[in-house]
Amino acid sequence: MPCSPFPSCGTRATAPGRSTPPLGSIGIPHTLAEIGVDDARVDRLAALATEDPNVASNPVPLDDAAHRTLLLASLEGRLP
Repeated sequence: MPCSPFPSCGTRATAPGRSTPPLGSIGIPHTLAEIGVDDARVDRLAALATEDPNVASNPVPLDDAAHRTLLLASLEGRLP
C-alpha cells in the first residue's frame, strides 16, 4: 500500500518490514535536542517518567535507568 502524500515514504526503517517518512519531512522534530532538551535534564526527566502513573500500563517494565537510556538515545535521534 503506498504511503502518499509523503514523497520520501519508505526511506527510514522503523521495524522489520515497516518504514515511515523522515519525521522532519512532515514537520516533526527527530530528536529531543531539536525541542530544547539537553543531557543535563535527562536524569530528572527519567525520574518523572518512572513516577508517571501511566507507566504501569506499559507492557515493558521501565525503571529510571531504562527511561534514561531511551532519553539519551532520543537526544541523538537513534533507536536504543
